Amino acid sequence: MKKLIITICCMMGLLHASAQKSTLSSDELKFRNGIEQFLKVEGYVPTIDDEANSVDFKKEGALYWITVKGDDPYYIRFHTRGFNTKGANLKLILEACNYANMQKRCGKAWYDDDNVSFTVEYYCHSLEGFKATFYNNMQALDYTREAVSDYYNKHE
Repeated sequence: MKKLIITICCMMGLLHASAQKSTLSSDELKFRNGIEQFLKVEGYVPTIDDEANSVDFKKEGALYWITVKGDDPYYIRFHTRGFNTKGANLKLILEACNYANMQKRCGKAWYDDDNVSFTVEYYCHSLEGFKATFYNNMQALDYTREAVSDYYNKHE
């Protein structure tokens, strides 16, 4: 009887864990696959992270990833790695994030759990719209990251 109860509890836990995983609708999946194909054509080597439902790729050693939510319009979150801030001046980190956010409207620098992260978030109606803004969004991410780093280093 104890084995049956333990087995049932384990099964419920597995079902709960699989239900927690976010799944994409067929339209979101088609859009994400279109992004993956676009990146391949542009010379990147994208991979799919099924747990995060993202398309991941590297540019000059820096990791970027793109997530898609919704389908009318698509909600795009374009990310790049940030900085670990353990031991850093928190007040200055927040000032640097605010400074960078004021410089580039679409770029976001934010502090959370000893890290600064960078995103561009926007709505997009089509894959063609995504393609048309891809390099502008890459530039915004890179600029925002550099602005935080430069501000912090200048005022440290």
